[in-house]
Amino acid sequence: TGPTRQAYMHEVIPSYQRASVISFDSVFGNGGAVLSQGGLGYLSRVRSVADGYVLGGIATVFALPLLEARRARRRDRRQGVRLSCRERRAGTPRDQSG
Repeated sequence: TGPTRQAYMHEVIPSYQRASVISFDSVFGNGGAVLSQGGLGYLSRVRSVADGYVLGGIATVFALPLLEARRARRRDRRQGVRLSCRERRAGTPRDQSG
């Protein structure tokens, strides 16, 4: 798990659940990496290395909105605005005094 992902998980997961969630994420994250790398390797062998790179690049482009959402959340946090998931959906910020 990369440092950005670790920081995000430490920010949003309560401390009493963090170890379990990070462990669970690691199991599935590593499994996903094995499958995706294996799939890209197979595609590169069957078609071409260029096709493998293109597909890997497309997958990376689809990850960019997630990174931008993370940056937006960090910007909001620096400005003192912190919304829960429910509040984001409802569009109403919670009281910052308590």
